[in-house]
Amino acid sequence: MAWSWVDFLRPDAREQGSSVSAPWRKLPSQAFPPTAKASGQFLNSLLATEDARVRGFDEALLLNLDGTIAGGASENLFLVRDGRLMTNDEQSSILPGITRNSVLYLAAGLGVPTHVGKMQPADLLSADEAFFTGTSIETAPITRINNCRIGAGALGSISSVLREAYANIVRGRDASASDWLTFTSAKQPVIKKGEALTP
Repeated sequence: MAWSWVDFLRPDAREQGSSVSAPWRKLPSQAFPPTAKASGQFLNSLLATEDARVRGFDEALLLNLDGTIAGGASENLFLVRDGRLMTNDEQSSILPGITRNSVLYLAAGLGVPTHVGKMQPADLLSADEAFFTGTSIETAPITRINNCRIGAGALGSISSVLREAYANIVRGRDASASDWLTFTSAKQPVIKKGEALTP
């Protein structure tokens, strides 16, 4: 099925950045496999996000039991420091998302040095740039954590280049990556609320 996405973060978060808080822990892999996209495990993320929003933040940042970064409630996390892109690996209780993998692929093609491994909260605090990736948000900068500014507190240059490259591909503006896309007919019937589906 296809439907219009509602912005998971604030509508202006892609431009102005989002604020995150980090008091919650993610379910460990010994309790539930994080690579399974199962509805039950999202309760952990939903509770963390609700808590963050009640306290005035846009999103939650979840930590692993060892205190390392897992990611956003339903997003993967990237940092940039000294021109180097960083993200965590499957040992960090992440769901290795398609958007995350796409950004890693694009970074390699653009010659951006990348490190994949565990990340500490201190890495985020000392980052020059930070951003989330996910299906519904694509890429969205993170500008504050627990009221501490990250870098310049705005979308950074490497984040911007990766975001534009990704957007050009998924919107069909980059002909060299047309094999990433599957085109469908736009002349599908629109089903209104209450109508029965018929073959």
